Amino acid sequence: MLDNVAFSRRVKGATRAESRRHAGHYLDLVQLGDFGARSVQALSGGQEQRVAIARALAAAPGVLLLDEPFSTLDPALREDMHQLLEDIRRALSPTIILVTHDRDEAAAVADRIAVVQGGELLQHDSVDRLYNRPASIRVSRLMGGLDEITGTVQGSVHVSPLGRVPISPGTPDGPGVLVICHEAIKVSPCTEETAPSTGVIGRVTRVRRFGPRRMVSVTFDDALVLQAALPPGDAVRDGCRVALALPLSAVSVVPV
Repeated sequence: MLDNVAFSRRVKGATRAESRRHAGHYLDLVQLGDFGARSVQALSGGQEQRVAIARALAAAPGVLLLDEPFSTLDPALREDMHQLLEDIRRALSPTIILVTHDRDEAAAVADRIAVVQGGELLQHDSVDRLYNRPASIRVSRLMGGLDEITGTVQGSVHVSPLGRVPISPGTPDGPGVLVICHEAIKVSPCTEETAPSTGVIGRVTRVRRFGPRRMVSVTFDDALVLQAALPPGDAVRDGCRVALALPLSAVSVVPV
């Protein structure tokens, strides 16, 4: 395996000994320093990916392009590889372009994400802005957005069947779709006596589990439905009346 990683150095004319020393540094970087004598066929899937990255880095590329490199790995190994990329970035500061269909993976490893659909660049932005300030409904949906409320912008307020929701100043007046990052919605049980003076009131009509987290569907006036994520241990149950707080940082209006 050591000669495999050393290949790029050898073809540039370096001696075998020098190429191997050079390769050993990159195997150490991907935490496989003791595997130099092992056959490539004896490696696990995760170890194969580490060797491939070490071989690419040993060639000193200006840009490291990774095309869905972790798609076949199980979730635990993928998390290990994400941490490895972070370690590499800290040690070498390379430019890394990672192609993936997994938005969670993109958000875990990227400084900036380019959202591409059908060969069209829809938005190139930071992770936070893609989730909280999508440029279009298409971007919102591709980033996992679930909540879309059609209404009208009046001043710095979006008016819809949901009510009057404050939005960022400067949003143009007129028709617009309010999109809300469902992970940022704050859900709390309420009664007639404990209903807050701000926020919106609805009733939980469905609870779905995703491991330790839950997703709730909240219905307003028997028609409009919003989706919201609950943290582990939250007391909200199916059928209960709840108040939703919509942080200004988590709501945005996109063109109809």
